[in-house]
Amino acid sequence: MSSKLLLGLSLFLLASCAEHIVPEDYQPAEDYGVRGLPNSDQPIRRPYSVGKILPPQNALADDDSDGVINGRDQCANTSMSVQITNNGCDLFDHTLYQAKYSANFNTAQASLSTSDAKRLKSVAEEFNDSSSQFILVVGHTDASGHSASNQTLSIKRAVAIAEVLHNRYHVPRQQILISGQGNKMNIATNDTEADRAKNRRADVLFTDHKNLERFKWDIWSVDNQSLYDTSVDSDQQQYNVITFDEAAQ
Repeated sequence: MSSKLLLGLSLFLLASCAEHIVPEDYQPAEDYGVRGLPNSDQPIRRPYSVGKILPPQNALADDDSDGVINGRDQCANTSMSVQITNNGCDLFDHTLYQAKYSANFNTAQASLSTSDAKRLKSVAEEFNDSSSQFILVVGHTDASGHSASNQTLSIKRAVAIAEVLHNRYHVPRQQILISGQGNKMNIATNDTEADRAKNRRADVLFTDHKNLERFKWDIWSVDNQSLYDTSVDSDQQQYNVITFDEAAQ
């Protein structure tokens, strides 16, 4: 009987010692901010901060409202009055559209100033000395007025320059191409008169078949029966009208 009693006492002592054995790397729970279940009036302590799992900028937004999401937009703050590429940049803000000369016009007018007509002499001389196949004259308007009338006015502005290049400086008519873009290629806003004046212009470019294709002018779609008649003179002067293929963007 004494042996059984001694064995039971030994087991009790071992169990008591085991309850007080503490691992060397033990740390109290309160060091981690955890103290068990909180009381009903006790706030929950967070052991780490919680952040949103979102990118810093929403790639699907369109901050400059140009129709191209931020994730694809390579040109910030593009004016909504200009045509743009799929990456959100000005369609003609590149080396393929470099005007040799630009002339400005008064509101609703297509008359070329005397000073602009004189300056076109150096443009004609440069063209004759170049390897370019064509002079391309592109007329533009501001955003005032109706689109149909703006389109007609922009062509008349291009023709005004073409007439001087051909009649005064003897550039062959077959090497002059004209295009009217209305207000589709504005280079400034239309909020002030100063900006509208910048948009009322005609640009003169040197180009060839290759460049026309590269920046998406459809030279091959010229309809010979819709050549632009500059007047009702017996001369019946005509120029090839180049149209812009918007579907190719």
